[in-house]
Amino acid sequence: MKVSVLIGLISLAPALLFVSCGKNYYTTAKVCHDSLYVEVFRVNPFGEYSTYLTDSTNFRVFMGIYDPENEAYTYSCKGDSIIVWKHTLGYKSSDQISKTLSTKVYSLRELKKEHSIN
Repeated sequence: MKVSVLIGLISLAPALLFVSCGKNYYTTAKVCHDSLYVEVFRVNPFGEYSTYLTDSTNFRVFMGIYDPENEAYTYSCKGDSIIVWKHTLGYKSSDQISKTLSTKVYSLRELKKEHSIN
């Protein structure tokens, strides 16, 4: 009897892992001005998050996946452009300095024209 319960639990483990790896809504934040947002979703049980840039009507663009304990995204608007930086987090109490991991520049006009909601 105990062996069958153990086998049942072992066969259930992959299903539980698969279910816990789904994308779960975490938060939405305004970026730059009132009509631009970043949506954040928790994507796995290890604490990684995915982010999407959206105006909620015309476009929704995947920015990437990050670990909030070590990384972050920063957004800056200049005219029609939005600049997105993925960077490490620097800490005051150590020698670690924030490092830029990637930079992307988007034209809001082009994003709206492409109408890419994904």
